[in-house]
Amino acid sequence: MNKELNFSTFATTEELCNMYGEKSVLETNEKN
Repeated sequence: MNKELNFSTFATTEELCNMYGEKSVLETNEKN
């Protein structure tokens, strides 16, 4: 179960990072 939880956490973290990265780019473009 630990492996499954770690995999789920990693996938969720990756998705959050991608979403946060996209938002940061949009915010930067709007500021510029």
